[in-house]
Amino acid sequence: LNFSQKKIEIEFDELIQLKNQYKEITVSPEMDPAPDIVTKKNIIQIKLLDTLEKNTTYSINFGNSISDVTESNPIKNYRYVFSTGTYIDSLKISGTVNYVVDTAKLKNVIVALYPTDKETLYKQKPILYTSVTTGGKFELNNIKNGTYDIYAIADDNGNKRFDEEEYLGFLDKPVELHKDSTNLNF
Repeated sequence: LNFSQKKIEIEFDELIQLKNQYKEITVSPEMDPAPDIVTKKNIIQIKLLDTLEKNTTYSINFGNSISDVTESNPIKNYRYVFSTGTYIDSLKISGTVNYVVDTAKLKNVIVALYPTDKETLYKQKPILYTSVTTGGKFELNNIKNGTYDIYAIADDNGNKRFDEEEYLGFLDKPVELHKDSTNLNF
């Protein structure tokens, strides 16, 4: 809480390595420029290069990028969460994306969250996003109270935005979050 540093160090009890970090590691909300993340023996060092927004919860999702050096056992879905304010946003949305097209054509599907007060689908990246797992399952965590539009995007080019040639799914009305919501299907 009340985080204002430019550097984070996470210490483990054994030597670690990062694998596929550019594919696996995501930061929500996204930072531009992205943090510099390196390992040194049993420590992950994160240098924050972007200015942090006030009263904002940040989540660094490591996916399956962290593993021990000896046996390469991954630490699955490790997340580091911090806030520049006095509390950590804790709402979550989970659900399933149902496909109406041949799922063999869909790769890199993300579920993206946008505030309803802005027309941003074509203009900027979502405030939060997550990759869809096997069976279309998804979960978004550390969401602030509010009203959001939610989309499923077949993000073929990896830019975390909807482009005209990509598949898009959406709920027909905004999601209002004041308590945890589950079982969203679209």
